[in-house]
Amino acid sequence: MSFTLLLILNLLGWILFLVIFRIVVRRAVKPTRILGEIETEVDSLVTELNGTTERNIRLLEEAILRLKRATDQADKRLRIMQGELKKRDEESPPPRPDYSHLASRKPISLKVVEDEEEAPSPAPVEEDSAENENGDIRESIVRLYRQGIDSRLIASRVGRPVGEVELIISLMEKTDR
Repeated sequence: MSFTLLLILNLLGWILFLVIFRIVVRRAVKPTRILGEIETEVDSLVTELNGTTERNIRLLEEAILRLKRATDQADKRLRIMQGELKKRDEESPPPRPDYSHLASRKPISLKVVEDEEEAPSPAPVEEDSAENENGDIRESIVRLYRQGIDSRLIASRVGRPVGEVELIISLMEKTDR
């Protein structure tokens, strides 16, 4: 009898253990609680994704606006450049022969020696002003050339022939070496 009693108590203990274990496991693994945790996690992920998406959209819109401004400025510059090209084409004199080969030689000085009695020498003030004017023109030609402007456009701006402008540029390049 003691063996059967022990067996019955042992079975009751195991049944009690299984019932308690099952209750504990069901409470720990409640489907509604797990679903609630999953829903809150998904909601937080969706909220974070929405915020990131809105930020990215704002960045794209700002980039599009900057691109539009840049294209507008480029279009404006293009129109200005086309206007300058039209002016240059309308104002440019007929093409002259190329004198760039003359730049390789030293310029010849053509001073005319006159008798002092026949003609009075010009006043030094006038000579200085002519030299200053020529120097200013040379400086402006060199400055425009260093800015990358074409010699024909420089000639039209300065009011000198293209050959003279090219000669000044070639002489400047020789002295820079």
